[in-house]
Amino acid sequence: MLDSLFQRYSSKDQYPGRTQATVRYAEDHDSNKVYSYNYDLDFNVFFGMHWVGSKSFDDLVKAIEGVQGTMKSWTTDNGLKAYTKDFDERVKEASDRRVNVILERKIDELR
Repeated sequence: MLDSLFQRYSSKDQYPGRTQATVRYAEDHDSNKVYSYNYDLDFNVFFGMHWVGSKSFDDLVKAIEGVQGTMKSWTTDNGLKAYTKDFDERVKEASDRRVNVILERKIDELR
């Protein structure tokens, strides 16, 4: 049902977005008892779910300017800051530097 639902809205024919369906059935072929159910079918809740919003050229320019601004924040001293070492190695070196600073301060205090 949903496969053809999107075709309802893309076709040139105008179908109602809301309709009522009635289902009738009997218990068996020989039964006189007939069941009847009315259902409201509201297809409008699905309308627009498969379309992506339209974007203009101005939207594209704004997005590129945002990327440019982000990339500028990556640079230091007129160049791109790039790490080529393994992350764990960088963390260990930073930790070692902090330990050395603390040790040097303690040594200075003892002098």
